[in-house]
Amino acid sequence: MRVFRGRYRRQIALIAAALLLTVSATVLLGRDVAQAGPGAAPSAVLGSGIGGTVQRVQVLSETTAATTSSAVWVNLASMVVVVPAEERAMFLMRFSGESSCAGGVGAQWCRLRMRIAGAEANPVVGGDFAFDSTDNGSESFASWESHAIERYSRIMGPGTYRVEVQWQVTDPAVRFRLDDWTFVVERVQIISP
Repeated sequence: MRVFRGRYRRQIALIAAALLLTVSATVLLGRDVAQAGPGAAPSAVLGSGIGGTVQRVQVLSETTAATTSSAVWVNLASMVVVVPAEERAMFLMRFSGESSCAGGVGAQWCRLRMRIAGAEANPVVGGDFAFDSTDNGSESFASWESHAIERYSRIMGPGTYRVEVQWQVTDPAVRFRLDDWTFVVERVQIISP
C-alpha cells in the first residue's frame, strides 16, 4: 500500500506540474491554447502563429574548459540556422554547462545571453540575467555548479541567421569558467492561424 501511495503522489505531482506549466504558458503568452481541429491535441500558441513541428535541431557541445574575465560581451559559441523559403519559424534555444564564477569584491555575477542576427533573444533583459554569481565573494574557483538558460526568438521569416551565446562578467576581477556545456537550437515551423 505504501508503494502505491508514493507512486500515486508522484503521478499527481507530475500531472499538477504539467497543468501548471500549461496554464502559466497560456497566461504568459496572453493567449488561449489553440485546437488544430476536432479531436486534435492542442498546440501552444507561439507569438502570433501556432507552433507546428520541430523542423531541425542543431547541437554544439564542448568538454574543454574556457575562462573569461571580460567586462564586455564576448562570443562563446555560435551556429547558423536557416529558415527555408516560404516558411516562418521560431527558434527555441538552450544552453547548459558546468560553471564557476569567483573573484572580485562584493556582489558580482557572470552573465550569459543569446543573440539572433545581432539582437538579444527573448526575454530581452540586457545585463540583468545572472547565469552564475560569486555569492557575494564567497564562491571559489573550484565551486563548480550546473546552470542553464533558455531563450526564444520572435517569429522569423525565410533567411539565414547567426545564433550565438555570449558571456561576460560584471567586474574584470571576476573569473567566469564554463566546462562540459551544450548549446541547442530547435527550429519550430510556425503555422499561421
